[in-house]
Amino acid sequence: MEVRIETILDYLDITGTDYKYIGIKSICVNKYASIDNLESNCISYIEDKENINNCSFSDVKDALILVPNSMNIVNVSNRINFISCKEPKLNFFSIINEFFKNEDYFGGINKNSTVSSSNIDRNISVGAYCYIGKDVILEDGVVLKNNISIEGKVFIGKNTIINSGTVIGKNSFKNLCNKDGKLIKVQGYGGVCIGENVEIGSNVVIERGSVEDTKIFNNVKIGNGCIISSDSIIEENTIISDMSNV
Repeated sequence: MEVRIETILDYLDITGTDYKYIGIKSICVNKYASIDNLESNCISYIEDKENINNCSFSDVKDALILVPNSMNIVNVSNRINFISCKEPKLNFFSIINEFFKNEDYFGGINKNSTVSSSNIDRNISVGAYCYIGKDVILEDGVVLKNNISIEGKVFIGKNTIINSGTVIGKNSFKNLCNKDGKLIKVQGYGGVCIGENVEIGSNVVIERGSVEDTKIFNNVKIGNGCIISSDSIIEENTIISDMSNV
């Protein structure tokens, strides 16, 4: 994809990013790379002055580099364009997500998936071999990859991404002992409530609540292979590492 630098600057203005631009606004970038592999018409970022001094840009032209605003970039190269900002790495990935995001999913519902719910928005994506139960609610922009099972009273908020192999709304393995020492299965009567802009990794299990809902708030990121136990409450902006049990 080819993007004019002027368009990137407009995006930074819209998002309220404080920056200074040094260069030509009319040129385009069409790919991204690390600073060590910078090519012509590439966008990249750098975090300290030492790194930029060790880089050679002799064969590069019309590139765009995000640099920290503490860096003096005068006369580094007259063929490189710069965005000087407080957090170059963060802003770089924000730009990549906006203009170069790898859309490895399609809109709509794959023909090999079963969707029993009528409470789903039109603008969703459901991959192959998924099961969506009748009580599930999916809001605008939800993306489900492949081989996902969602059952019971589950709400999933806007722009949430769920990766392949994940199971949401399953009953827990909780058991209680009665007076005779026998195990009595604890049935889950709650549901699962997932907020907006959440990303859930592959092969994650999220159990339904026992009475109230298991709750995952906005902007949570859950790594691959995690187990979110019944009745858990995951607060906003939490990051959970791969293979964690909560």
